[in-house]
Amino acid sequence: IILTLLFICGLFVYDTSILYFDSINDINKTQPNTLQISHQLSCRNKTKVRFTIHNVNFVTGGPEALIQMTLAFKESASKMPFASMTSSMIPLQHIPQVYRDNYQLQQDTFPSCDMNCLGRDPDIFEVIIVPEIMSCYAFQNVQVNPSNSIVYVWILGAGAHVNEKCHFISHVYMFLGEWGGLHLPDWAIIQPYITPFYITEVLNGILTPTGEVTDEALKSKQDLIIIDNDTPGQIVDLLKTNFGTDHVTVVNGFDRNGLIGLFRKAKVVVDWCVIGAERMPLEASLFGAVMVTSQCREISKDFPIPNRYFVKNEEGLVVAVKEILANYTSIVPEMINVRKKLLAGKQRMYDDVITWVNHSLCDICKVGC
Repeated sequence: IILTLLFICGLFVYDTSILYFDSINDINKTQPNTLQISHQLSCRNKTKVRFTIHNVNFVTGGPEALIQMTLAFKESASKMPFASMTSSMIPLQHIPQVYRDNYQLQQDTFPSCDMNCLGRDPDIFEVIIVPEIMSCYAFQNVQVNPSNSIVYVWILGAGAHVNEKCHFISHVYMFLGEWGGLHLPDWAIIQPYITPFYITEVLNGILTPTGEVTDEALKSKQDLIIIDNDTPGQIVDLLKTNFGTDHVTVVNGFDRNGLIGLFRKAKVVVDWCVIGAERMPLEASLFGAVMVTSQCREISKDFPIPNRYFVKNEEGLVVAVKEILANYTSIVPEMINVRKKLLAGKQRMYDDVITWVNHSLCDICKVGC
């Protein structure tokens, strides 16, 4: 109720990115889970399907992921299982400048749209994707006509509002299966990617295109341990006690240049009890740091690091960090799968979008059910 009232009063500022798909065509079951027919098909008796992605206008990983999703839908239109026309809309004045720069968003590229355009066109079936900070049930009742729309909650954090009338997409494998009682299938995932700036940076002398750390980058490494800022204080104190205050840095309040400086030097990145895709340890791993975390959750598909660096306890953490610092150059190749996954992140997200659309046509258009 409180969230709904805040939303109505405008205390949460939502911007709307809108994507149109016209004339669903050519669908036949020529391959598993991909629908194709030989004649034009309407979607729930509508002439158009409109995918609407809601962006929030503050600077965190979630809003950036929403922008990435908007661009992924737009740029993947030609690969959809139906012929499509696209018209994406972002009120650019509400997008933080850093995202405009990172994704080269131009004023004349994305005309704006307010909330009143949703679920109002009798010829359009609306597919609405919102972040997990919203209740899809409240959103449907307040903003759109449920009979003319379907709402998906993209789980970008652990605080999703679970409701039996909601549909969900995950951003990590961790939230699939049994997590939170959602029982999501393997295809219900669209994974964001690392900010393109960092990919450009590491391919300029830090990594080879196939993910190996260059000899030049290895020379810049120091016995530095960097720690995600949500790691418990006792873990931070433990590392400072065992390795010295000068060799341990909690990553908090650094600008981009400061972060890059840390990432270039760090041999180890620690994030205790990872939930979802934590950006800082992923970015540090891309620059050649070896990640260590605890075994509190199953995240091996999201963070394909060696099993021994999912430690059982504090003693195991100290042992793992000592091993990495003493043998860094021989251990860093074992992180190659993480770096390869991050380098391929944009293409993977675009592939995820197509896979999700193909599998969701039953829910969206009542096709192939």
